[in-house]
Amino acid sequence: MRKKILFVTACLILLCGCGQNPIDAKFDSEINMFCESVSAIGARMDAIEVDAEESSIRYAASDLLSCLDELEVEFMKFSHIDFPEEFDYLEDMAGFTMPEEFIGALVPGSVVEISYSSASGDMWVIMNEAEGDWRRACQPGGEGTPAYYNNAGNIAQITFEQLAEIYGDDVSKWGTSMQCEASGDWEVFSVKVGKKAPHYTLTNAVDFEGFVTSEAGWAQSGFTMPQEFVDALVPGSIVEITYSSENGDMWALMNEAQAGWIRVGQPGGEGTPAVTDGSKCYITYEQFAALYGDDVSTWGTTMQCEASGAWEVYGVRVGTAQELKMVNNLVNFEGFVTSGSGWGQAGFTMPEEIISALVPGSVVVISYNSASGDMWVIMNEAEGDWRRAGQPGGEGTPAAVDGKVCQITFEQLAEIYGDDVSKWGTSMQCEASGDWEVFSVAVGTAAE
Repeated sequence: MRKKILFVTACLILLCGCGQNPIDAKFDSEINMFCESVSAIGARMDAIEVDAEESSIRYAASDLLSCLDELEVEFMKFSHIDFPEEFDYLEDMAGFTMPEEFIGALVPGSVVEISYSSASGDMWVIMNEAEGDWRRACQPGGEGTPAYYNNAGNIAQITFEQLAEIYGDDVSKWGTSMQCEASGDWEVFSVKVGKKAPHYTLTNAVDFEGFVTSEAGWAQSGFTMPQEFVDALVPGSIVEITYSSENGDMWALMNEAQAGWIRVGQPGGEGTPAVTDGSKCYITYEQFAALYGDDVSTWGTTMQCEASGAWEVYGVRVGTAQELKMVNNLVNFEGFVTSGSGWGQAGFTMPEEIISALVPGSVVVISYNSASGDMWVIMNEAEGDWRRAGQPGGEGTPAAVDGKVCQITFEQLAEIYGDDVSKWGTSMQCEASGDWEVFSVAVGTAAE
């Protein structure tokens, strides 16, 4: 049987269009020459035929490698083309034709997630073939709502609704190409689309001592739950499993439950899938209760883990679920770098732009470390009594912390100090129960 090696020149969708509107003849000539050369090499690659014989495969491989070497040379030449000022943005963007399954997943409620790095910390997208004018989507300071970023500045999320703000609700009019761009040098490692999942962290965590085990795919292993672990399984709690697995998934079973042998958190199984990222798996009390009932005493005394491929679990704990939010419109609290001993406070006078950013739906984001892992804030000039906000075991709702980032929402601050920001004073301090250091503070808008 004879087979053809097909070559897809998706990059030409953008590049061939450039020659249609040249700024000068030199630019037009160079772009057209590049497109013609790459198309010719692609046609030669398409024409390579392979028979089953070893010699035919060897010759075909040699021809293919020769074509790829020529392509490398052409793209090196392209990288040295001097783009006219009007087309400078084309030198700084890159993208691909979207697979059909990717386009099919762009539906209301979905979110595009980009794993990236950029010198400026920002990232956005362009549907460069969309009907109508060429427009950026989710550029900070541009049209529409800016993209949402994680605290590390290496994940950007853009919702279907944000894209629809720019390109309209009809995905068929968005074209088939997606490009990325940032205001500084940047690199993208992956792009995916799916249902948004929360980024959980735990407070008041209780460890499942000794839960370290491994198994083959579709095999279960587990242990008898300590009483303090069982007692912590209450509404609003969440089980966190630290793991690795061949296929990236993980779920749990209460194999002695009165409701029967039922997997919890299995993708495609009963109930809601667990939130997993390849290293952490989160399953809420409510997910367990949906399958086993609300009465924990009927869940049995054993918890097991399982995955679809070979897996290993390094630890299990349960605690109160807190969500670390994606944020945009970040306003930096310039100069907020300080440290203190356990139960010692330190802080600064808030600039006017920080006070103005403290509105419903906003979140204070603190980059820190502490010997105890916790962190909270004090508006030490607020009217009324001197009170901590976000302290675990204190007044109000604890801050969401993961040992590196602390988030405290406007609503959590308002629980303590009231809704009127003018009564919060002008000073913000940080504190923790162990020695601590703060590297930055900012206020942004939390993703819904």
